[in-house]
Amino acid sequence: MSLRYSDSTWQAWDIPGITEVPIEKIPAKTLEVNIRHSNISSLRNNTFVHLANCTKLNIFKNQISLIEPNAFLGLKKLQSLYLGSNKLRKLGPFTFASLYKLETLCLANNNISRIASGTFQSLNCLSYLDLNRNSLTLLNPGIFLGLIQTQTLLVEDNNIQEIKKHTFDTLKCLTFLSLRRNKLTSFESHLLSKLNPSKEKPLYLGLGGGAGWSDCLACLCCSLHLLGPDKC
Repeated sequence: MSLRYSDSTWQAWDIPGITEVPIEKIPAKTLEVNIRHSNISSLRNNTFVHLANCTKLNIFKNQISLIEPNAFLGLKKLQSLYLGSNKLRKLGPFTFASLYKLETLCLANNNISRIASGTFQSLNCLSYLDLNRNSLTLLNPGIFLGLIQTQTLLVEDNNIQEIKKHTFDTLKCLTFLSLRRNKLTSFESHLLSKLNPSKEKPLYLGLGGGAGWSDCLACLCCSLHLLGPDKC
């Protein structure tokens, strides 16, 4: 059990009694906030509005099931956001609306089954998105809208059975896409046709866990210069 502030970092570890962000205890000059292994269940509107200088927010392994619109309002300089190992089930279109400087977003180990179209639309600087170990079953066009700088997209260990045409079209900077251990039985080459990978700018694709994926991947490697999972 630990609660301390030093070197512009505010930390709270293993404190079961923390059920909401103790914002009144976090100094406005804080650059990094870590709240881990506690019992925060929701992030309310304007929770972090006074932390204009914060660049890293880590609320790992809590009980968060709800993020209200504008919960992150005021975090003008935030670059890294870690919300892994919580209990999120869905993400709405205004969840990350004000995080214009965000570069890294980790949402792994939740139970996310629905992501609204445009949820990530304002994250124009995001380079790394981790959606591993959630409950997504379908990827639709619009889900990754706005991610014009994203280079790494991880969607492993979900329950994805289908990926709609145009889903990845806006991911022009993508260099690594992993869809391992889902329930896909095929992966059509047209899904990546708008990304234009080349020998100079290859796209590394991780697939697996579905019948017929090997033949499909071989075709992709030939036409789009992708590498199989054994080389990723």
